[in-house]
Amino acid sequence: MNASRTEILGRIRRSLDGLNRQQAPTKSDSSKFLFASDFVDLSRIAQRFKVESNCVGGETEICPNIDSVFQFIKSLIRDSGYKNIAVSNHNICVDNQIIQKLSVDLPEITFFNENNESGDHLQHSSNTHRLAQTDLSITGVDCLIADSGTIILTSKPEASRQISLLPTAHLAIASINQIYPNLSTALEYLQSTWATDHYPTAITLITGPSRTADIEKVLIKGAHGPVRQLALLIEDEIR
Repeated sequence: MNASRTEILGRIRRSLDGLNRQQAPTKSDSSKFLFASDFVDLSRIAQRFKVESNCVGGETEICPNIDSVFQFIKSLIRDSGYKNIAVSNHNICVDNQIIQKLSVDLPEITFFNENNESGDHLQHSSNTHRLAQTDLSITGVDCLIADSGTIILTSKPEASRQISLLPTAHLAIASINQIYPNLSTALEYLQSTWATDHYPTAITLITGPSRTADIEKVLIKGAHGPVRQLALLIEDEIR
């Protein structure tokens, strides 16, 4: 036993010595050591995101324009039997009048807009209770990561953290020009958008629907977030 232990520890030491002798990448080119997508043609980045997202249980579609987005959402609501829909105040939702247009075509559905600007505790509690009873939430995104099919959202007046976590299903709408190759480039972009005294209170990285398993490997969906995670990527350059 002692001889085997000594041999294993010796191999570990030799491996660590070899790693320590290797030259570490400089900050300027460190991102290319993180993920393979630095070497992928960026014109295919939306397809890469879709493949990676679907591999982890997400549901991603690439839409040519905003009209096709509305058609997808209406079909999703009807086919899934969703009755209560929450919509964030992200620019992509407000500028394209998501609530107003869907309300006209789906008058039987209850839509509501999350009011997250007042900072009032009672309003926050009311939002929490209502979002917990919501079938589907529709939000924009801060950015996306192609390598892992990850959606990044930051907590801000336009959308609280809970709007992407409490409903049964979450649908994110984004432009393909919001997709970054990997975590390194996505964080560089996010940091460039933050004022030095206005950092977000939370950053949420969403990779597929919520899943967890106990020691007996029993998979449970929806324990810590939505059971379904969807994303619509718009090929038109729109935010």
